Amino acid sequence: MSGNPATRRIMPPDPRKAERWIVAMLVAFVALVMAAAAVSGIDDLVRQIAKIDLALLATMLGLALASFSLRFLRWHYCARAIGIDVPIPRHALFFYSGFAMIVTPGKVGEVLRLWLLRQAYGYRYEATAPLLLIDRLSDTAGIAIVGCVGALTLGVYREAGIFILAVAVLANLVFLRPQLFLWLLNIVYRATGVLPRLFARLRRMLRSTRRLSNWRIYGPVVLSAAAGWAIEGYSFHLVLSRLAGDVSYSTAALVFCLSILMGVATMLPGGVGGAELGMVGLLIALGVGESAAVAGTGIMRVTTLWFAVLIGVLCLAPAMRLATRLAQARARSGA
Repeated sequence: MSGNPATRRIMPPDPRKAERWIVAMLVAFVALVMAAAAVSGIDDLVRQIAKIDLALLATMLGLALASFSLRFLRWHYCARAIGIDVPIPRHALFFYSGFAMIVTPGKVGEVLRLWLLRQAYGYRYEATAPLLLIDRLSDTAGIAIVGCVGALTLGVYREAGIFILAVAVLANLVFLRPQLFLWLLNIVYRATGVLPRLFARLRRMLRSTRRLSNWRIYGPVVLSAAAGWAIEGYSFHLVLSRLAGDVSYSTAALVFCLSILMGVATMLPGGVGGAELGMVGLLIALGVGESAAVAGTGIMRVTTLWFAVLIGVLCLAPAMRLATRLAQARARSGA
């Protein structure tokens, strides 16, 4: 475990900023759905939503929980691989509280998880930063794998699926060669000699990253990411099949994965706007009716994105209290 600066020097994130972004993005999401409803017909949309019963809704929420659990398990697995040893219940609380920050710009608010680890256990950011990197890259690889399989199976958007997979593979191969970045960093520092502390922290971060950059560790991480996105694709398949008849799993998985990537590309918080428009547009292009496309998209986003945000909000205050209590205990013991 890294050394501990005084806990008062570790400034906590401001939950009020997250609250403002959650409210703003929720308003934007509702406005987007209402606008789509006005275009497709409110009466038709209401009839579509009426087809969703509690059993299906509970199934979708359960599938979302399974996907979130896989994501936590790979996060915890990677943390253990780089020497971060936190009991699973506490680590789960810290991890899920980060979902409250999904709708912050660029998801930068998810750095909250790293702050909680530092506050509670003293782990420095350069030691834990690789967790955010591997979470992003493995997510991208998982989406690309599921989307590409869907494209190849369905026989449409094959070029887009193959291109996305190629980009994901390239990004992940770069991650698997952190020694290259370490070599370049050393060259830059020898040439400039400036900011020694910053370069030292970056070197420590790259050395920590190197522990994750082999297929023995990273292979299962990517496979679990793909499994998580495949589960969410299946959830989308269930709701679309209920609303629009026989919608294949390949169609649902392809549309869902491409739309999530569209949302990421917009750089909007939580992909709100980009992902929804992508889902509706792709579904209509593939022959799904407008009202079914709008209803299916809205329900899917509520049971994934907004369900995750709700979990994060519920976990945030207990996580902050736990981290503060553990920090105070470390301060008293002089750890």
